[in-house]
Amino acid sequence: MFIFGGPEALAQAAWDAQWAKARAAGVPDVHYTEMNMSDLKKAFAYCYGATKDMFSADEEGGAYDIMKAEYDEMFEYVASISEELRMAVLQRRHQIMGRKTKGNRDYYMNLAGLGSES
Repeated sequence: MFIFGGPEALAQAAWDAQWAKARAAGVPDVHYTEMNMSDLKKAFAYCYGATKDMFSADEEGGAYDIMKAEYDEMFEYVASISEELRMAVLQRRHQIMGRKTKGNRDYYMNLAGLGSES
């Protein structure tokens, strides 16, 4: 698929496609802060998948940065209310977004409110 426009248009098209799949799977059409935990987990998984796909396809093109900022915002929200996610991050069971570097792990540890690794 060819998208006219810059990185914003590409990111928006990717989000729209992914959220259409999420809605078809029963995720409600509300902001993620209004979802129950079950729906939030599903929405977070779709958000992760869309952002991860964009990392593979457009790492240097700008659309990934736009999507990653949205993902990071959602990650921080989910981590603030989910002990399960915080423990997964702490125990390295959560697949972090982007490259698997210490700096990136520390970034997500901090976003989850856990501080950085020593």
